[in-house]
Amino acid sequence: MSSVTRAGIEMSRGQWLALPSELRRRYWLDTDWGKRPASAEMVAEIRGYFSGANEQPKVDPYFEGEPHPLPLTRAWVKGYKRWLLDGCPTPEEEARRRAALSDAPPDLQELVDRAGRRRTAELGEEYVEDPLERPPHQGGYPHITAAEWVEYDAAMAAWKARRRGE
Repeated sequence: MSSVTRAGIEMSRGQWLALPSELRRRYWLDTDWGKRPASAEMVAEIRGYFSGANEQPKVDPYFEGEPHPLPLTRAWVKGYKRWLLDGCPTPEEEARRRAALSDAPPDLQELVDRAGRRRTAELGEEYVEDPLERPPHQGGYPHITAAEWVEYDAAMAAWKARRRGE
């Protein structure tokens, strides 16, 4: 990395560019664009930045290209108004509402398990919970009744319609 000498101070180019732009501008004005030595005040100010004694000047960060927080403030106000309209729910109530609103499709595995439990009860056996240990004759899929299929298909069609926005 190349080094530069400014105000009698040897520094890297990165250190020079790390100085506030206003300080660099004042340096060039103070030295008449490098034609004369820097004043003692300028040397002290630059040394102060390297020692950490001086604080950064108070500059409007939005002037430097930072995004303004106003859009986030508007979003917060919008969310706050929605929260007020919802009756100021607690986090637990909000989680329950979101869970109720999460539109899950009908569960085919639940239907198969229900049919398997019914078949096991008809046979007078004890239902085995572990699907890997369950005997094949307790499998529920072949034992789903036509009425259960109609109910499941209707629920699936309704869910698909809601997903499509119909």
